[in-house]
Amino acid sequence: MAVSFTPSGDTLLSGSDDRRIIAWNWAAGERTIVSCAADGQVRLSLTAE
Repeated sequence: MAVSFTPSGDTLLSGSDDRRIIAWNWAAGERTIVSCAADGQVRLSLTAE
């Protein structure tokens, strides 16, 4: 797993062994989930808190 803030500090990115990347935008109260399954399809989900 890896976790890092963007240079501006308003978004936290995390990546994990399950092939998901999550971007947490603190200012907007949103998170974006990007995943890649074994079939190679990239999936994008936007969620609001």
